[in-house]
Amino acid sequence: MQNRVLTASIGSVVSGAFTLYPIWRAPSWVKVTYIVLPAAAAGVAMTFVRRGGDASPSGRTSAYAAAAVAVIGTASWASIKLDKGVESLVSRTGARRPRVVMAIGAAALSAALDYADARRQSLKGRCR
Repeated sequence: MQNRVLTASIGSVVSGAFTLYPIWRAPSWVKVTYIVLPAAAAGVAMTFVRRGGDASPSGRTSAYAAAAVAVIGTASWASIKLDKGVESLVSRTGARRPRVVMAIGAAALSAALDYADARRQSLKGRCR
């Protein structure tokens, strides 16, 4: 139990800390890397998945890889736009330091999700 609390606490702190950096204000090359690198890594990983000992990718594997690249790239692009929108919204509410407010919210949300997941796991164990 202590290990889970420690992990959840670290996750919440890291989530809040990363929220302090406004990715939408980063240089263009950073944003492109933020979008392309994870998408390309997923595409490469899915392309080289071996099925039945065959090292060459099948048409289905290539289609899944292309879909993963599209979904991850789009999600990364959308997260940059969402980050800018949330910061703007928090600023309009009168917050003097919107990134700090966002970081506190991200940390709280991360902690709440960890708590909900732990509760679900404990209830799942009781039902068996």
